[in-house]
Amino acid sequence: MKRRVLVRACSLALLSAASAAAWRAEVEWHGWGGLGYTHLAVPIASAAFIAWTCTTAELPNRRRALLAAMLTAYASVLGPVVHQILAMTEAGWPSAMFLYLSLTELFGTLERGLVALWTVRWLVLAAVPAGTSVLARVAGVAVHPGHAALGLALFQLSWPIATWLLAVTGHVGGATTVNAVKSGFVVPLLVVGLGLPFVRPGPPRWRPLLSSGAADGSP
Repeated sequence: MKRRVLVRACSLALLSAASAAAWRAEVEWHGWGGLGYTHLAVPIASAAFIAWTCTTAELPNRRRALLAAMLTAYASVLGPVVHQILAMTEAGWPSAMFLYLSLTELFGTLERGLVALWTVRWLVLAAVPAGTSVLARVAGVAVHPGHAALGLALFQLSWPIATWLLAVTGHVGGATTVNAVKSGFVVPLLVVGLGLPFVRPGPPRWRPLLSSGAADGSP
């Protein structure tokens, strides 16, 4: 058990570092000025994470295929929503003036509009690790609720932690949330937050939603 946990932890660390390196390389290739282009590093890293999750999960092949299909569909649906909410909160999409006027019109005051917008952002981002853990449970992975909560917390705290690291290292561009994304500092924290619930299986009493018999047709 300890060896399997160590292997999962080390492979997750390598995956997070590789994802961050791929993101940063793409940013450097296109130039530090902006992020308005298709990021190939995102679907590549997503596919790599799904492959890691399915490979490390102690599941029969049929349920691994089920898990891969569900995670791929979930990422395809939620990915554009995450991109949109990040564009609105980080870059003021499509323009800060248009966004502020729209929020004021919808909620009466800009302050209430910004509270609503950032609440939606929190919920959308929380749906990424929470939904991943739920789907894994549906497929039969014994995800412990405590580990899932810890991963969700790390996922949400990735931006402030990455911004703090930018300040500590004196990174180019300054310590802003936008530069936390550009620099790639936020990427390994997000990946580890997503993968943390899968490093150590839950206790035997925490039963998967689909038992072996229900999923594989065995008695």
